[in-house]
Amino acid sequence: MVVVDLSHTVEMGIPRLQGLPHPVVRPYWTHEQAFTSGLFKGVSCEVSEVNLVGNVGTHLSSPFYFDPGGKDISELPLRACLGPGVVVDARTERERLPIGPDIFSGLELEGKVVLVCTGWDRYWKEPEYEDHPFLTEEAAEFLRDAGIRLLGMDTLSVDDLGDPSRPVHRILSRAGVPIVENLTKLEGLIGKEFTFFAVPPKLKGASAFPVRAFAILGSPREEG
Repeated sequence: MVVVDLSHTVEMGIPRLQGLPHPVVRPYWTHEQAFTSGLFKGVSCEVSEVNLVGNVGTHLSSPFYFDPGGKDISELPLRACLGPGVVVDARTERERLPIGPDIFSGLELEGKVVLVCTGWDRYWKEPEYEDHPFLTEEAAEFLRDAGIRLLGMDTLSVDDLGDPSRPVHRILSRAGVPIVENLTKLEGLIGKEFTFFAVPPKLKGASAFPVRAFAILGSPREEG
């Protein structure tokens, strides 16, 4: 079984949307504290405290993110967060090219996880990462009408961050389609059959949360 990790490491200093804080991981209880606590004999443990917003790193946004009546991540069925995938190659020599619906024309997308490879993950942690390609409103409408299961991209956002109406999030959230952003290594899946996984914790009331996104190569028919 070949498994491909599609996630960035969540750590201090990673790219994030304007105004959002850095993720912070620190010990709540150290090995040293555990060893001297009298609760253990010959062993110790460390308990970590994690402080972060949901939309950081490689993360999944539920419909609730842009639809007040949409499902939060605890309400999403597992099948909404995994499934047979297809990578659409949107790499280009031009910078920050808007991606319209034509790139999806002729593809069988119903029920599929659609991953858009722009190659922008090469700028991870660089200033250029924030000035990324994005989908157009027409592309979002096309994907909605095609009945996709989930949309993923290797960019900070699927939307043009200069457009405050966020049409891609708005259209797909209202259609019940989850979105995964900040993916990486999608170019290795171009032209291959695979099953995609991006399952967040069952956290009630949360609109988004980081995931360990990955793909298992091979036909989905091979699933047990």
